[in-house]
Amino acid sequence: MLSPAIDFQADIGSNMSHLEVDQFGNQRSLTDILRDAFLGEKPLSFGLDTQYGQSISLSTRPVVPKMWMLDRIFTPTLRYSNRYDWSRNLQAGDLGEARDGAPV
Repeated sequence: MLSPAIDFQADIGSNMSHLEVDQFGNQRSLTDILRDAFLGEKPLSFGLDTQYGQSISLSTRPVVPKMWMLDRIFTPTLRYSNRYDWSRNLQAGDLGEARDGAPV
């Protein structure tokens, strides 16, 4: 009768360039990089998150009663959508990041 529909999307971007060099700026070996990516702090690491976005859409198209042929004249559609985006500039370093739950 209401014909509801839900659409959810999530986009995540990450960067693994921090694994390429060590703390002294020297090139790391492929085995070291793969070890950190697959056996590091997490079982599978995709690197540093650089962007995140999600959207949700809710819509419904209720059925109109067929009296007086309203269903041919009037078709109500209700829709709500929302989007959230977040991005991180890796060149800025720690600038703008919260530490220990305290806002910056």
